Amino acid sequence: MADILQKEIDEAHEKLRSIDGNISALNGRTPGALKRRNPAEYGNDDGKFDNYQRRSLDARRRESLDNVPMKRTRDDFGDDFEVPKKSLASQVVMPAIETKSRDAAITEMRDKEVKEVKQRNRRLFGSLLVGTLQKVQKDTKKIANAEKAQAEKLAEVEKKLEDQKRGDKEKERHERVMLMNERRDQEKKLKDLTRRKALIQYAEEKTSHYKRLQNFIGTKTTPTIFYLPAKHTLQSLELLKNSAASLQTLIVAREAELERDLASGIEREEEEEVKGMKSIVRRRGDDGMEGGEESEEEEEKEKEERVTKKESHVEVRLEGEEYEEDKEGELEIKLEME
Repeated sequence: MADILQKEIDEAHEKLRSIDGNISALNGRTPGALKRRNPAEYGNDDGKFDNYQRRSLDARRRESLDNVPMKRTRDDFGDDFEVPKKSLASQVVMPAIETKSRDAAITEMRDKEVKEVKQRNRRLFGSLLVGTLQKVQKDTKKIANAEKAQAEKLAEVEKKLEDQKRGDKEKERHERVMLMNERRDQEKKLKDLTRRKALIQYAEEKTSHYKRLQNFIGTKTTPTIFYLPAKHTLQSLELLKNSAASLQTLIVAREAELERDLASGIEREEEEEVKGMKSIVRRRGDDGMEGGEESEEEEEKEKEERVTKKESHVEVRLEGEEYEEDKEGELEIKLEME
């Protein structure tokens, strides 16, 4: 019996070590587990989603602006009108013709030039400004749409990450609670097995001792002395038989006491479990009066079970009643071999 209990104790120790390892692994968290990624990492591998888009848009904007021709120089001045050249003195005398004075011609030419240049510049500036504004408006709209889509995507990713994180935390908490409950149950089982083994070993030693003493004759005086005559007579054989019967009664009483001890251990465990449940109910305080009524019913059931168990052990106590007085004092054994 003790060997079987020792095997169960070893298995309980091994299972308890396994549970402790699972708890420590759960608390320590393996590398890479439950790691929350930076939202910027979903845009690009190097985590530069925003900067990349902004740089590309700025580059396109600069490229579009660079393609527009700059304000033309005055190289095409001669295409619109001819600049009057200096006249050379000639010996040919032309007849006098009514012409405008040189200053008036220059003034008229300048006015005409300024008017045409202004019109051309206004036309070029208008086309350039309108085209640039339209392109900027399109680019701005594209950027706004891209930023809106990016913001929606980031919000969706954030929500998924939060939900996943919340689910992982809940799962981890539930797993930790399950492991702690399992560890507590395993410790309780190990404690019960160790106690049962100690009680059974003590009972087996006492029973083996009583069986060895059955080969000797015990005196009725206190302390009891066991002896064995060199040669048996009818009277010594009768005394040996009576002594063996008395020791057999002690063996039966010892076995009954072992059963009571084992049963009392179970009752004590049940009481501790009930107390633990009551303390949990008090701490939570969620059930209110319902929890109080359930605890009262459990107490009544527990009392009834204790009463029935006590009644079942009354007969066993009566069988070993004659030899209870001998067990109160210290039993000294003296073996005399004649």
